[in-house]
Amino acid sequence: MRSPAGSVVIGNETEGDNRVPEDDDQRLFGELAELWRDHRRRGLETRYRTGVLLNGRLGPPTEGRPYGRGILKRAVQELGIAQSDLCRMRWFAHLFDSLAAFRQAHPEVNSWTEVKELLPSLNPRQGGEAGGRTPKPSPPAVGEVSRSLTGIIKQLKAARIPVASLTYLAAAIRTDEWMRNVLPRLNQGDITRFTAFGMNPVRELDDVCGAGGHGIYRKSLLYLVSRALERPTDPAATEVPLVGMAHFADQIVGRRSYREAVEALPDGTLIWSPSASPPDKRSDSTSHGGFDDDNPTMTSVLLRILGTTSVRPENEYVPNLLPGTSAVAITEAATDIADQPPEVVTVEVHGDALPAPQLPAAAATPSPGTGLSAARHPQAATDILDNRVIAALIQSGWKTGPPNEPAG
Repeated sequence: MRSPAGSVVIGNETEGDNRVPEDDDQRLFGELAELWRDHRRRGLETRYRTGVLLNGRLGPPTEGRPYGRGILKRAVQELGIAQSDLCRMRWFAHLFDSLAAFRQAHPEVNSWTEVKELLPSLNPRQGGEAGGRTPKPSPPAVGEVSRSLTGIIKQLKAARIPVASLTYLAAAIRTDEWMRNVLPRLNQGDITRFTAFGMNPVRELDDVCGAGGHGIYRKSLLYLVSRALERPTDPAATEVPLVGMAHFADQIVGRRSYREAVEALPDGTLIWSPSASPPDKRSDSTSHGGFDDDNPTMTSVLLRILGTTSVRPENEYVPNLLPGTSAVAITEAATDIADQPPEVVTVEVHGDALPAPQLPAAAATPSPGTGLSAARHPQAATDILDNRVIAALIQSGWKTGPPNEPAG
């Protein structure tokens, strides 16, 4: 008999709401219970088979069906497995035709924890969700960096161009992405040396994201990325581990922590600012964006690129250094940039007359700088004469001469 709504009712199965017969439900839960009876079998095979059984009854996880929620809730009660994990098992079985196909595509993944971390980065065959919360690909804020780097390394290896060193400066890269895409390249020897700089936890918390003197976020940019711009693989988590943060260095991601993975490399180093020694491990950056302007950090980077630990004038970092020059030729002085007004000596004038100056009409000697600068500085009197301000003063009767020498 057809109901007014257009649904055909046969016993306790309704075509309109796609209800599964109770006998099929009992058979499904019987198979699942048998599958999970032996604790020793709770590996990837068991979880893949669970996903296959659930999808066989409920359809693919891309299609939400009304009766699916009820079956999943019952499975949670009878098996003692979280619904989020059951949903992941369905996606696991949906994305791979067999467990063998999965192992062939991802030989480095051997545990369920690693599978859960992998799932968000995989593209479903179709869009949509199954009943309950299912893992979706995270919209990466900067996570594509590790995958792009992997592609570059592959191309360099194919061209037989060796990669001697790889250095991160407070990298906002997900640790799980790094473990999956970069670590295998390091373990295979595609990159000889690996170094990562970052701030220690105190400086990370003291940093401020802001502009124009206005603080927008009262922690470092990496905290903002971790807590707001990346989606955790664990629905209960509030942060995503990043390789640029000491805060996450000892957190287990997959089978081990980021620190353990780096320390296991033939030549891997983590450097947290502030660090004063040795020469190739120095850093004093106080902000996320300050590493590339920090002399100790950048000198350490240069030393590591060159494979040396000795600081010399030719390998010390100097901002704005011209090609073919070295720090030896650079004086410690405030920068004098061409488009900035010169510093001149001013004199006090009393009355209406303009007295002859007792000081030379020359640019004031700049105060000693606090760091090396590669900007150019006047070297001869001709540089002074070329100055339009000085020339105008000379036309008014001023005279030039050495500092502290009375004008003739």
